[in-house]
Amino acid sequence: LAGDLGASCDAVLDARGRIAVHADAVLFARDTRDLIALVRSGGFALKAINLRHTQAYGVELSARLTLAARGALTVSYAHTETLQRVPADPLSARRIPNTPANDLAVRLEANAGPLRFYGDLSYVDGIYFDESNVLAAPARTLLGLGLTAAIPYARGVELSVTLTVRR
Repeated sequence: LAGDLGASCDAVLDARGRIAVHADAVLFARDTRDLIALVRSGGFALKAINLRHTQAYGVELSARLTLAARGALTVSYAHTETLQRVPADPLSARRIPNTPANDLAVRLEANAGPLRFYGDLSYVDGIYFDESNVLAAPARTLLGLGLTAAIPYARGVELSVTLTVRR
């Protein structure tokens, strides 16, 4: 198995525990032989196919802002370009099935004593279900809200309630 080729950069700023910022950036590239992918073959059935030569490259970015013990904001984004590379094949230069082009996630957290509130947003697009890139998945957005409460006298035990809405 061959590893990915990539470069990364990290930055951290900590203002004596009151405000902390952590940011990451990663560039990656991958050249794969004999990638097995699951593709839709009609209805809900999936079949495994061998994509003989594929390439993927892209960028991943993330940042987290923390305000003492009061809360945090986390944002992450990934953009991935994937291609099938088989000379003289009609599927060459098509995207690899089931791999999103864009993936965005945002999470906001707030703490108040034993209570933790959080909200999530997730957005994904650019997914194809088949190797010929005909069956495109619609963009998906998920919104989530949650509340976690520490249970008194039960150290390490929490009760959590989450609501997720798909749009």
